[in-house]
Amino acid sequence: MKSKFVDSHCHALWDFDDGVKSKDEALALLRCAVSTGIVTLFVTPHLVKGGIYDPSAEQIKQKTQDLIDLKNSSDLDIELK
Repeated sequence: MKSKFVDSHCHALWDFDDGVKSKDEALALLRCAVSTGIVTLFVTPHLVKGGIYDPSAEQIKQKTQDLIDLKNSSDLDIELK
C-alpha cells in the first residue's frame, strides 16, 4: 500500500511569491505531489503586508480556485486547502 501524506506548506499559486511561476509549473507540482503519495496539499502563499508579497484575500481565493479548477480538469486525486 502506498503511503499517504499531507503537505502543510506549499507555494503552488503562480505569480504570488517565490513558488511556482506559471500554471504549467503548478500542474507539474500537483502531478509530482500525487505521484509521491501526497493526498492533501495546503496552499500557503507568502503574505508580507507592504512588502514584496502582498496579495489580497480575494486574489488568494481566486488563484486557489484557479488551481482547484486546474486540478479537476487534469483529473488529479489530491485535496487542496
